[in-house]
Amino acid sequence: MSSWQSLDPHWPLRLIVVLWPSFVTAIVATGLFFSAFHPEDLRPFNIELSNLSAYSLGFFGFWLLAMISSAGSLYFCIVNSAKPFKPADRT
Repeated sequence: MSSWQSLDPHWPLRLIVVLWPSFVTAIVATGLFFSAFHPEDLRPFNIELSNLSAYSLGFFGFWLLAMISSAGSLYFCIVNSAKPFKPADRT
C-alpha cells in the first residue's frame, strides 16, 4: 500500500474546510485593511513595491493567518470529538 492510500479518506474535505473560509476571510480583511491604509504609507525600510504587490502580499499574509486559525479550529474539533462529552455536574 502506498503512502497516499494510507491517508485519511476525508482529507480533501478537511482541506476545503480550512482553505475556503480562510480565503473568504482574507478577502474581507484585505478590503478592510487597505480601505484604511494606502500601500504607500506602509512601506517600511524603503522597500520599493508597487501597489499591486503590496495588495497581493497583504492578501496572502491575511490568508496565511486565517488558514492557521481555521486549521487550529479544525484540529481542536477533531481532538475533542474523540472524547465523550460529559456535562458539568451542577449539584
